[in-house]
Amino acid sequence: IILVILLSIVTIQSAYLLFDNPKHRKYGFAIGFIVLAVVWIAHFMKAPDVEIGFSNFLLFLYFGYILFILLRHMIKQKNVDLNMIVIAVTIYLLFAIEGGFMFALLNQTYENAFNISADANFSLMDYIYYSFITLTTLGYGDVLPMREETRIPAAILATGGQFYIAVIIAVLVGKYISKKED
Repeated sequence: IILVILLSIVTIQSAYLLFDNPKHRKYGFAIGFIVLAVVWIAHFMKAPDVEIGFSNFLLFLYFGYILFILLRHMIKQKNVDLNMIVIAVTIYLLFAIEGGFMFALLNQTYENAFNISADANFSLMDYIYYSFITLTTLGYGDVLPMREETRIPAAILATGGQFYIAVIIAVLVGKYISKKED
């Protein structure tokens, strides 16, 4: 229930903060409401795996859209300020959350997709945890991708996480220096 509440808060907050145009804000709230309705129904109705997979897929799409908007905003911003740093950190965290949704969907799609040593009842929070561990290339080894369909996305996420850190630091420093020179 904590995960569902947190997802609800983030969904509502992101629709409010990211859509400055009233028309876009209305669409953001409408899409967010549909996503939340499916998530809450799946949670309280103890929905079968198909409905849980559908809610994860909707969340994956919604947060992917939020990620796209944040990336676009960060690229357009000319100077480095606290807002840009917060956006950069948020993008990194959203990559990990998106990875968690992706791994949950992959595990639901492919049988024996992961070798999970600790718990047979792996939840969405566990997939998000695995995604964070993969993105940071920490790799505890408690969850192992067992199929090519899960190994490749895990490798891409790990590599992408390292490239993101390198590129974002270069972009932030470059924009900061160019602003100082102006």
